[in-house]
Formats: sequence, structure tokens, C-alpha cells
Amino acid sequence: MEATELLSRYTAGERDFRGLNLSGVNLAGASLVGIDLSQACLSGANCSRCNLRDADFSRADLLAAYFSSANLSGANLSEVNLYAGNFSKADLRGANLSGAFMRGSNLSGANLSGANLRGANLQEANLSGANLIWAKLSMADLSRAKLRGADLMEAELVEVSLREANLWEAVLIRADLTKANLEGGRLSGAIMEQARLEGSNLQDAKLWGAKLRACRLANANLRGASLSGANLWNANLSSCNLTFADIREADLTGSVLRRANLSGANLRGAELSGADLIEADLRGANLSLASLKGALLEGAIYSTSTRFPTDFNPKFEGMRLFGADPGLSL
Repeated sequence: MEATELLSRYTAGERDFRGLNLSGVNLAGASLVGIDLSQACLSGANCSRCNLRDADFSRADLLAAYFSSANLSGANLSEVNLYAGNFSKADLRGANLSGAFMRGSNLSGANLSGANLRGANLQEANLSGANLIWAKLSMADLSRAKLRGADLMEAELVEVSLREANLWEAVLIRADLTKANLEGGRLSGAIMEQARLEGSNLQDAKLWGAKLRACRLANANLRGASLSGANLWNANLSSCNLTFADIREADLTGSVLRRANLSGANLRGAELSGADLIEADLRGANLSLASLKGALLEGAIYSTSTRFPTDFNPKFEGMRLFGADPGLSL
């Protein structure tokens, strides 16, 4: 169907255009509020600047379609093929994108506030500068996605895959990342205050200078993570795996590291005043130049190769000496 016929029939009051072949159609700037294009084919279509508020695109084929600056607020895009689509600066507030295939799509600067992206595939998608406040992304796949500077405040990201994703300077305040996979993720400068990261996988993640104040990281895997200069004030890192982590000059004031595994970790110059390190594993850790004023260390274990500040005597801290380091292959 040609664009002129569709627009004419829409103007006459028709709204049902389900299953039509509209590949390559040019609808730029058109107003098609509430249109039903479910199961239609719009691959390569140009819908830039269109008003498609509350439109139904469920199970449609939008392969490489162009929706830049379009209004798709409240639209149904569930289970849609959006591979390599362009949604830059699009308004997707409250849109339903659950189960959508959006690999390689451009969503830079898009407004996805309150959108439902549960189970969506966003591998290698560009979401730089996107607004994802209150968005629901549980179980979504955002592996290697570009989210630099994206606003994900209070977003639901439970069990989401953000493996090797770029989240530099992203805002994740109070976001729920419980059991999320952030392995190898780039989170330098990210603002993650009060975020939930219990049981998450942050192995080898880059968190230089990240703001993790009051974050909940209990049982998280931070093996080999880079946390130098990070702010972890009052963060809960109990039972975390921090083996070989780089935590140099990080601020861990008042943090909870009870039963955390810090074997082989580099904590040189870290601020640990008032930290809870009860029963923590410090074998082979480097704590030189670190501040341990008021820290709780009862039952913590260390080895002959653990490096402490020059004014610190573990014998008076109720710590336990293990002469040999573990294999550190945890």
C-alpha cells in the first residue's frame, strides 16, 4: 500500500491496517494516533517525526525502520522486530517493548521513561543519553549496549544482562540490579547511589570513580573489578567476592565488608574508617597507607604476605593469622 492511500483511509476514519505490507513507505511527519499496524511489515519505512501515540505495532516487522523524533508514547511494540532501527530522540514514554528484538538499534537521546522492556534484546544497541527513569528492563539482554550518560534512575533491571555494556557516567540512583550480569561492564563515573546489586556479577567491571554510596552489594561477585577512587560510603559488601579487586584510594567509610573475600585485593590508600571487616579474608591483601581507624576486624584472617599500614598491629585487633595464602582461585 502506498502512503497516500493509507493516509486517505486513516483520514476517513479507518484505523485497522493489520498485516499490511508497508515496507519502505514514507510517512514522515504524519499523524496516525491510535493506528493498528500489528503484524504489518514496515521494514525500511520512514516514520520520522510521526505522531504514533498509542499505536499498535505488536509483532510487526520494523527492520531498519526510521522513527527518529517520532511520538510513540503508550505504543504497543511488544515482540516487534526492531533490528537496526533508528529511534533517536523518539518519545517512547510508557511504551510496551516487552520481548522486542532491538539488537543494534539507535535509541540515543530517546525518552523511555516508564517503558516496559522486559525480556527485550538490546544487544549492541545505542542508548547513550536515553531517559530510562522507572523503565522496566528485567530479564532484558543489553550485552555490549551503549548506555553512556543514560538516565536509569529507579529503573527495574533485575537479572538483566549488561555484560560488557558501556555505562560510563550513567545515572543508576536507586536502580534495582539484583542478580544482574555486569561482567566486564564499563561503569566509570556512574552514579549508582542506593542501587540494589545483591548477587550481581561485576567481575572485571570498570568502576573507577563510580559513586556507590549506600549501595547494596551483598553476595556480589567483584572479582578483579576496578574500584579505584570509587565512593562506597556505607555500602553493604558483606560476603562479596573481591579477590584481586583494585580498590586503591576508594572511600569505604562505614561500609560493611563482613565475611567479604578480599584475598589478593589492592586496598592501598583506601579509607576504611569505621568499616565492618569482621571475619573478612585479607590474605595477601595490600592495605598499605589505608586508614583503618575505628574499623571492626574481629575474626578477620590475614597471612604473612598481607600488607598493613605501618601503625597497625593485627595482634591487638582480634585477627587470625594464617601463615600461607590460599590458592586465590575462588
